Amino acid sequence: MRNYRLLKIIASFVFAIIFLFSTGQFSLADSDNAVVINIHGEINDALVAYLDREVTAAQENGAEVIILDIDTWGGFIHSSERINDILSNVQVPTIAYISKKAVSAGVMVTISCDKVAMTPGSNSGAAETIPNDEKTLSAWVGMLTSAAEVAGRPIDVVKSMADKRMVIDGLIEEGALLNITANQAVEYGYADVVASSHQEALTAFGYEGYDISTADVTTADKVARILTGSIALNILFSAGIFFMIMEIFTAGFGAFGILAILCFALYFFGGVIAGYTQWWAVALFIIGAVALGIELIVPGFGIFGAIGIVFTLLGLLFSAKNMREIVIRGGIALVVCVVSIPIMIKIFGRLKIFDKIILKSSSSAEEGYIVPTPQRLSINGMTGIAATDLRPSGMAQIDGRRIDVLSIEGFVNKGTKIKVIETKGNRIVVESQK
Repeated sequence: MRNYRLLKIIASFVFAIIFLFSTGQFSLADSDNAVVINIHGEINDALVAYLDREVTAAQENGAEVIILDIDTWGGFIHSSERINDILSNVQVPTIAYISKKAVSAGVMVTISCDKVAMTPGSNSGAAETIPNDEKTLSAWVGMLTSAAEVAGRPIDVVKSMADKRMVIDGLIEEGALLNITANQAVEYGYADVVASSHQEALTAFGYEGYDISTADVTTADKVARILTGSIALNILFSAGIFFMIMEIFTAGFGAFGILAILCFALYFFGGVIAGYTQWWAVALFIIGAVALGIELIVPGFGIFGAIGIVFTLLGLLFSAKNMREIVIRGGIALVVCVVSIPIMIKIFGRLKIFDKIILKSSSSAEEGYIVPTPQRLSINGMTGIAATDLRPSGMAQIDGRRIDVLSIEGFVNKGTKIKVIETKGNRIVVESQK
C-alpha cells in the first residue's frame, strides 16, 4: 500500500508538469514596427519552436521588420536548418543582430536573415561539425553554401568558417577555422553594418524611428530549452541510471526509485517537447518499467524480467535523436554502471536483485545449518522467524534449523515472524505472520 501511494504521488507530479507546459500561456510580443526575438543559448528544437511561434505572432500583429538578437555558441545542425526554413518563409524583412557571438550553428541563423548587423567586439564563425567526418562536414558545408547563395553572402567566407581546407588571402590560412570580427565581417561582405544598438541597426537599414518591442521568453520557454539541451538530457539519463542502480541495491521501493522515475520522466519529457522522441518510445519504456515492477513483486526471474529489461532498453535507445546519441547514451550507461556498481557492492554488499535468482546459504554446521532433504521439507504450516532480511530470499529459523526460504511478499525484515505456505523440492515459500 505504501508503494502504491508513492506511485500515485509520482504520477500526480509528472502529470502536473505536463499539464503546466501543455496549457501554459506563452507571452507573445506586442506589435510594434520592429520586434526583437532573442536567439540566445543552445540552438535546439525548443528554441526553434519558440522562434516559429514568435515570428508568426509578430507577422500577425503587423510587425514591419523582425530582428534576431543572436548570442550563441551553436547547437544542432537540424535545428539550424529548421530555423533557415522558418526565416525563408517570413513575409517581412529580417535582420540578424549579433550582439556577442554567432558561433557554429549560429552562422546558419545569421545568413538566413536578409540583413546582418554586428556590435563592436562581436564575432562569428567556427562552424566545424561534430563529428567532423567527411560525410557530415560535406553535408553541412553544402547547407551553408546554399543559404549563403540565397542571401547573397560571400560563399568562400562562409565555407571557411566550417572547412579548414579553405584559404582566403589576408583572412584565413589552410588548417584553421575562420572566426570573423565585426569589422572584418563588413569588409568581406559577411555583415552589412557595425551597430551598437538595435535602433542604430534599424536606422542603418532605413527603418529610422521605428518602435521596438521584444518577444518575451517565458518560464516555460526557459525550462523547455534547458530540458532539450544535450547536456541536460545526458545528465538526466546518467542520473536515472545511477538512481536505478541505487534502488536495486537497497531494500524495497524508496527514495532512489522515486528519483530514478523523476529523472527518466524529465528525460523523456525533454525529448517529447523537442520533437524527436515519439510516443511509442515512451510507451516502450513504460511497458518495460511496469514489467520490471511486476518482476519485483512476483517471486522468481521469468518472462516479466526479460520483457522489462528489453523494453526499457529499447525505450531509452529509441528516445535518442540519432545513432550518435544512442552510442553516447550507451557509453554513459556503461560508464555509470562500471563506476557505481563496485561502489554500491562495497557499501551495501552483494547485488540484492540476484537474491531472487540464486538462493544463498551458509553450509556451516556450527551455525546450525542443515541441508534440506525431501524428508525434512515436510514443514508446511510451520512457523519461525526471518534470520536475515528476505529480499525476497534469505535465511529463516524454522524448527531449530536455518533454512533458505523465499518470501511471497517481497521484502521482509529480519526478525519478522513467518509461516511456511509451500514446499516444492528445495524451494520453501513463506509469508509473514500478521
